[in-house]
Amino acid sequence: MPNEKLEIISWSEYQEGIAPLWKIEDPSTIPIWNNPYYIVQYPQHMWHTDVILFPVKYVVDGVTVAHSCVYNIDDMFIRTRGIYVEPEHRGKGYGHKIQNGQMDLFPKAFHRLFGFWRDGPAQRFLKYSEMKQVPGTDWIWSDYSKINMKCLYIERGPKPSDAEIVENKQFIEEHREQYSLGGTNNLNVDWDFLTWENYFETHKGNYEDLQIKLDF
Repeated sequence: MPNEKLEIISWSEYQEGIAPLWKIEDPSTIPIWNNPYYIVQYPQHMWHTDVILFPVKYVVDGVTVAHSCVYNIDDMFIRTRGIYVEPEHRGKGYGHKIQNGQMDLFPKAFHRLFGFWRDGPAQRFLKYSEMKQVPGTDWIWSDYSKINMKCLYIERGPKPSDAEIVENKQFIEEHREQYSLGGTNNLNVDWDFLTWENYFETHKGNYEDLQIKLDF
C-alpha cells in the first residue's frame, strides 16, 4: 500500500505548487487573500483575526502529487481555494483525497465546504465527491481566470448546534496565533491591522457581489 498523507505547508510552497492552475509565471504574485463574489461572511475587521488558513499538499510515497488551500469563511463554513493535481498523477483520485484531507483539518461542525470549479473539474467533483451545485447559482464568469465556473458545496454533517458553534469559535481561538491571517504563522507575515486593511483593499479583485446564499 502506498504511504499517503496530507501536510500543512508554507504559503510560499503553496504559491509554487498552485501557480500552474492559474498559469502564473511568478508564483510570488499570488495573493494570500481571495474573497470571490463576497463569499466570506465575516465583516472585514475580523478577516485577519478569525480566518484560519491552511495551505496544504498531498504526498504519496514521498512525492508531492497535489496542492490546495482551505480556510473558514465564518463560524460554520469553510472554502477550498483551488486544487491542482500534477498532470502525471491525474485520474487517481488525488484531487478528492486532498479535498477530504483538508476538510478534516477543521471540526465537522464547520458543516459545509464551498468552492468554485471550472467545467471539467466541476463535473468530476459532482460525480465522484458527492458535491452539489449551490442552490440559486449557475455558471459564474470569472474575470480573473477568464472562464465560467460553478459554485459547489459538500455537506460534512448537520447544521451545528449553538454549543458546537461555540466550539468552532474556540477552535479559531486556539489556532489564531499560528494559522490566522494576523498570526505569526506559515504565511511568513506579521502585519498590523492597518497593513492587513491595505492588503485586503489591494487584492479585493473585480468581483460582483452575487449575494450567494450559503445558509440554505
